[in-house]
Amino acid sequence: MTLEMRSSSPVLLLVSCLLGLAWCAPVALADGSGDVIVRYADGVGASTRADVRARVEGNVTQVIGSGGATQALDVQGSPAAAVAELEADPHVLWAEPNDVVHALWTPNDPAFGNQWAYRNTGQFTGGLAGADIELNAAWDAERGSSSVVVGVVDTGVYAGHQDFANLHLAGGKDFVNNDADPADDNGHGTGTTGVIAAGADDGIGVAGIASPSTVVEAKVLDAQGKGTYAWVASGLDYVAAQGARIVNVSIGGGFSQAMLDAINAHPNTLYVIAAGNDALDDDGTAAQRFPCALPAANIVCVAATNVDDTLAPFSNWG
Repeated sequence: MTLEMRSSSPVLLLVSCLLGLAWCAPVALADGSGDVIVRYADGVGASTRADVRARVEGNVTQVIGSGGATQALDVQGSPAAAVAELEADPHVLWAEPNDVVHALWTPNDPAFGNQWAYRNTGQFTGGLAGADIELNAAWDAERGSSSVVVGVVDTGVYAGHQDFANLHLAGGKDFVNNDADPADDNGHGTGTTGVIAAGADDGIGVAGIASPSTVVEAKVLDAQGKGTYAWVASGLDYVAAQGARIVNVSIGGGFSQAMLDAINAHPNTLYVIAAGNDALDDDGTAAQRFPCALPAANIVCVAATNVDDTLAPFSNWG
């Protein structure tokens, strides 16, 4: 039996898995920026302000606005402790840590504005602003690394694409033709790879979610987008064995024990699999789309949503 390619969009989950999101540690600025900000109560004079500052051994580094009622202070000891002590003083309206902000990164790729799933501002007619994967916030925390290995089990990849000039490839294998060249003669795998790792901020085409991650390719589908269970099972095993800890699988077909065994053999690899494009409930026994519905703990099935933040009409669910 064969599997037909299903081009559902696994982007919504894939971004958080690929980037390993975590808030950045506080960034230290040059001396003189101040540890805390304090706003004194109305009518508090200069001598009383000095007394308040003395309790936290604070020195003024900046006056914000006019009148001197809001000041940035360098303090001795913990800024958090200073904030608590200042806020307990009846002469203070509020105090807060003088934390750091930083510029949000936006790539210069010319088609980035069309990638509404990354940042939806309502740029398309009827689109719902904010119906996206918050990728700018993700990039502000982490923009991918070549040390992250991502597997793509698909139709292969056209590595000569202009947007792949800096693509990191960790080998690959063609299970359709049984060779070491996973060249794409369909295009689907190249598109999937582009979503993940197309060069970002290179002034060309689109921006990959996790560029510059390293990609390992397994070609398991032919020019018509079809492949055998054996090819797919081999690909699922191969990319994990090459070090991929997250794998994109945008295919669908019937149940296969070989695929299930391949996935179970790599419990520390997460397989992100398209739910399917049949507009059916994957929990229904007659409608299940595999490998999405395989009973493995390390599978996450991802449906597709549209520009309005609703389930795409073609997408499976469950």
